[in-house]
Amino acid sequence: MLGFSRLLRPFFSTAFIGIDVDGRNCSVYVLVHKNGKIKEEFCKEFKCVNNELPIEAAKLIRTYRNKYPFTYLGALSKTYNQGLVSTKNPKQIAKFGISVNDNKFIKLDNWSCYIQKRAIDENRVRYLKALGLDYLFSPFLLIYSLVSANLRKRNCLYVLQQQNTVSLFIADKNNVLFGGYFFLSSDLDIDNETQDDLQEIHSVFDMANIEDIIGLPSQEFEEIGELEDIDKDVLAEELLPQEFQEQKEQEAKQSHLQELKDLARANNTSDIIINCINEFYSNEIYKSDFLEKVILLDCYGISQPALQHLRSSLLLDIEIKPIELSKTIVKLMRRENKMGMRAK
Repeated sequence: MLGFSRLLRPFFSTAFIGIDVDGRNCSVYVLVHKNGKIKEEFCKEFKCVNNELPIEAAKLIRTYRNKYPFTYLGALSKTYNQGLVSTKNPKQIAKFGISVNDNKFIKLDNWSCYIQKRAIDENRVRYLKALGLDYLFSPFLLIYSLVSANLRKRNCLYVLQQQNTVSLFIADKNNVLFGGYFFLSSDLDIDNETQDDLQEIHSVFDMANIEDIIGLPSQEFEEIGELEDIDKDVLAEELLPQEFQEQKEQEAKQSHLQELKDLARANNTSDIIINCINEFYSNEIYKSDFLEKVILLDCYGISQPALQHLRSSLLLDIEIKPIELSKTIVKLMRRENKMGMRAK
């Protein structure tokens, strides 16, 4: 059956879909290719509730599954029950307090990442609305894929920073030494009603129905000129000054609240990093050495006040590298898919 599928594959397009659900945001990256040529590629953002896969995102994924027989969905593992050990020797793994029988391991050069077997199913269940998950990636493997070509002689701490989670990865050019995965909490979380109100801020000035606001019939309105040539803010301020001002105030309030949440997130992250650095230095099980710098793999766009807070708290040089997580997941999927095809 696998051989028959492999024979048919060149005649069909292949769709790779990377998905990342992070708090109230869901990013879906779609890439469709056939015989090495990209036919379609885009990223779409959705709002979600309770960190769950949005119905709209699930519908989009199902549409591609129905359209393309060879469609694959990939995501990042999100669970406390995963980690990294700086060995691939089963006897050495036990010294880290990790059960070899209860976990699934991916062994690399001189280190391993693991996840509890039951946690794999827990991750899969989250995507049943999208007709299942084909690839589940360790955050440590994802970090390694991003930084392995540029590892330094001295230890660096790589931080995969998301809105709801943070993954830590310490490595130098020759060794991977430490890893940790943590969920973030915020004392400044916004309640659902307030958040929904803020997210639904739109100009009452609907450009598609502007003629109703102005009171001109369509024919007369067309004589004014194309709407695209009109500055929307200027027109809104002139026609609806009170509503325009309220909108601006709401937008400023939303921006301020997001900055506060980002500061709380940075405070939580800095506490986690400090605790992990202390553990790395003090626990004899780790081959610790001086950390040269922190490299922040930024998945959402950390604010400057939050970044400054991290710098002042950690007293370490911090380098920022923005990444598109769902796109990176697709890159990993394509690599794994090619390796799987070669193995068949």
